[in-house]
Amino acid sequence: MTGNMIDYKWRTFNEFPPFDTVLLESEFDTEAFHALGFGEITPSPAPAAILMAVSNAIGHPITEYPCSPTVVLRAMGKIK
Repeated sequence: MTGNMIDYKWRTFNEFPPFDTVLLESEFDTEAFHALGFGEITPSPAPAAILMAVSNAIGHPITEYPCSPTVVLRAMGKIK
């Protein structure tokens, strides 16, 4: 456990869970490529932080949200 953010060990890029990039077109003429929100950060880092914390705690990657007991047990191989 870390008492402050100075001593906190941040994950490196290679330690992040795999993710997919999905491009969605907009039905509105908002821009030349009809895209909305490209290049923006997620609105809230909390869900990702929770998934990373649970992944670290159980030693298995979790990439499914919400992080229910079923999701955790499935990641640990306890249920299918």
